[in-house]
Amino acid sequence: MPNLVGDSNTQNIPAVFGNNTDGGTGVYGQSINGWGTSGRSETSTGATGLSTSGIGVVGGSQSGTGIYGISDAGVGVSAESKKNTALIATTRGRDVSALIVNQWGTGNIIIGRDNRNAEVFRVLNNGDVQVRGITLTSDKNEKENFLNVNTLEILNNLVNMPIQSWNYIADSNEICHIGPTAQDFQATFGLNGDDNKHISSVDIQGVALAAIQGLNEKLQAENAELYAKLAKLEERLSTLESKS
Repeated sequence: MPNLVGDSNTQNIPAVFGNNTDGGTGVYGQSINGWGTSGRSETSTGATGLSTSGIGVVGGSQSGTGIYGISDAGVGVSAESKKNTALIATTRGRDVSALIVNQWGTGNIIIGRDNRNAEVFRVLNNGDVQVRGITLTSDKNEKENFLNVNTLEILNNLVNMPIQSWNYIADSNEICHIGPTAQDFQATFGLNGDDNKHISSVDIQGVALAAIQGLNEKLQAENAELYAKLAKLEERLSTLESKS
């Protein structure tokens, strides 16, 4: 039998409630090989923990699940804090993800809302990310091995790289995109290590900027040559006019 069992058949009356008002833990569950804390609800929240200044819920397990919450119609696990972080995911010592989100239905994988409860971040079921903007780290103090690039060579390589319209296999034919494949991009520029299945936005932006500089350099050289030829023609014309 479990060391602690809570049962309630009254609406809005929790089966188990843990409260600490002096900076301690509200509810703590630990197991050697099973669930540290398990919560289930048919219509409401599976597990909830509240603390005014400490930890709302702590679950620990040596080889099983630290905290597991399931609900048929409500929230499986709810985390909320008025003065600190609501949820922290930490893993140590193994090459595993700190957080995994499984969406086995047809809805969005993740939705993020701001203080107005307005959606500002969304990961769709197909992996697309909808967000207002992305700011990439580009601090020179975080970089090394700086080398100048041949912008004309990058321009020529970009011109010869296949750029096509296509759609992802998982999407309908009406959802089209334009761009290179990761294989062609990696073969053309040799960036992003050995990864030939993804294109870094840093690389594709850098290639575009370098190609613009290369195009500008090419146009300046061509214009200088044209101006020189035009000057010679004007000089010859002036000579002919003076003789006539």
